[in-house]
Amino acid sequence: MFGTPTYQAVIFLVAVLSLIFIFLLGYTFWTRTKKKYWDRYGRKFRDMFAPLIFDFVDSARKRSDADPVVRKVTRRREDIELFIDLVDDMAEILSGDDRHKLGWLIKNPLFDTYYRKKLTSARRSDQLLACVYYTKSGDVKLDVAVQLFDLCSSNDIKIAYGAAKALQSSTNHEMRFYALKDFFVRTDATELMIGELLHLFHHNLKNNSQPPKDSLKQLLLDKDILKERKDVVIEYITHHNLYEYSTFLHQYLQRILYRPDNKSLIKNLITAIGVLRVEEAAHLVRSYASYPDPDLRVCCVEALNQLGGEENLLFITNMLLDIEFDVRKRIIQTLVQDSDNGH
Repeated sequence: MFGTPTYQAVIFLVAVLSLIFIFLLGYTFWTRTKKKYWDRYGRKFRDMFAPLIFDFVDSARKRSDADPVVRKVTRRREDIELFIDLVDDMAEILSGDDRHKLGWLIKNPLFDTYYRKKLTSARRSDQLLACVYYTKSGDVKLDVAVQLFDLCSSNDIKIAYGAAKALQSSTNHEMRFYALKDFFVRTDATELMIGELLHLFHHNLKNNSQPPKDSLKQLLLDKDILKERKDVVIEYITHHNLYEYSTFLHQYLQRILYRPDNKSLIKNLITAIGVLRVEEAAHLVRSYASYPDPDLRVCCVEALNQLGGEENLLFITNMLLDIEFDVRKRIIQTLVQDSDNGH
């Protein structure tokens, strides 16, 4: 009976399943043991190097003072990455000169050489780690920038985003601008990614002692950039109250023709005009308020309400006398939100 093919197949199947079970049990045990080991190792590593780094921050006077600390780090991958993570964590709690001294540690040739090799690695995780390192270090030399620009054209959107983000830490304005622009024209980029890169670009632009002018204007005027991306730029200008763009936004609105595909762009421009108090644009906003589109009308009322003035208030009041009920209700709800202005 036990020699029949059916029973032989059952016994074989049981044996195979038993082996798989034993393998999975052993793998699980090994994985947990390995994780516990590296957790203990990471804690010991931090206990050893944290005091050394704090002493370095207190006593360092020049970049070469970082060498004795870095020499204590072995060239093992785990130690290098643990050290960079530790320095990064300390950067969150330090500021000013102390934080600047941490940069001497991060920019040490040992780490630069290690992560530069990862940029050309075939492994996705290595490339992402390298992008994070150069984002933190801000030490983007020309040969590194060339490699990062290559990664910016990657079909993997996360790698392209990481490379573009790393380039935003460069001190070279042209590099940062073209990295931003190249990412703006990608159809697979998310609005969140674009907004983050735009923030990093503008933040570094402000920190420049002689910031180049018209960078954000160039993005809005570029014909290769989708209108949805330009909406993000206008929203950024509005949110951060960049009054230096007031006149340009007024002129930009004058150039745009009213079409369905321009509706979102026009609405964002009108909103910006209201927030930035571009009073000379009131006449143009009032002309858009006569269009039959309910959303556009309400947007115009919000802008005119922020601009204030007797002429704008009278215009809004007259609108209420001759407008459909649904739009009238939305306009009234908008006006009562700004009751401090007497509207």
